[in-house]
Amino acid sequence: MESYIYKENNVLTLIGAFLGLPLGSLLHKAIMVTVEMDYVMFGRNVRPISNVLSIVLTLLFSLIVDRAMAKKLHGVKMVESLKSVE
Repeated sequence: MESYIYKENNVLTLIGAFLGLPLGSLLHKAIMVTVEMDYVMFGRNVRPISNVLSIVLTLLFSLIVDRAMAKKLHGVKMVESLKSVE
């Protein structure tokens, strides 16, 4: 049963990582336009390696969370956790 939780976590991580790239790009552009002044200019280019690193770090963090929660999830009895408390 724990594998279902891990699969769900991995799918949500991938969806978040790949949806975050275009949304992050839009946010970066909006922030750069907002904070720039006539006498202070910031770089507007984001290197592709930054996007790759962001995805890798997101997946790595997800893997760390999976491993950290494995022991706790293994101890949960799934059927009993669905019973209502009366």
